[in-house]
Amino acid sequence: MILAEHYKHHDRMKKYCVAPMLMLGNQENKGGYSFGIPYLTLDPDGGDFKIDLNYPVKGPAAGPWATVYNLGTIEHVWNVNQAFISVARMISFGGHYLGSHPVGGYEGHGIHVTDWKMIREFFTLNGFEIVEEWFCDIDGICKGQPVRGTGRNTGYFLAAKKVKDIEAFLPLPQQMFVNGAKVNG
Repeated sequence: MILAEHYKHHDRMKKYCVAPMLMLGNQENKGGYSFGIPYLTLDPDGGDFKIDLNYPVKGPAAGPWATVYNLGTIEHVWNVNQAFISVARMISFGGHYLGSHPVGGYEGHGIHVTDWKMIREFFTLNGFEIVEEWFCDIDGICKGQPVRGTGRNTGYFLAAKKVKDIEAFLPLPQQMFVNGAKVNG
């Protein structure tokens, strides 16, 4: 759902929204928020493309897309690794991944509350340059990096540009961080 408290964060992302754009999830938009360009949606429960991100995306939904916007959808997918790989593959060279991810708190929301460092590392390892990133709480107030175990609902907003085409994508680096510190690095 597009929350009114987060409009300013989506406004900040608009400068990266270029057609053709794909929105992950058929998001409920009670306030009539506009991204400024038309877009299609991917959602197995009723999007323009009724496709499940647990499996490789094929056909017209596979793109290429100039912009893929994940507005809090991937945390609801069991096979999060496949979802990220599919999304990275769908974006054209020079295109952008825009994401809003729950990374702190949010117990009982979705399936995954993924560490923001793993999301960031996935994109940098797979040919993307991090253009902009920030954190905010449930009320839309910008904060510093989340501290695990505090129970604060924290979102991670990310804009990443595809600067290199990759043949074989590396998986989500789930064992790359222990207690917030990078392992072997």
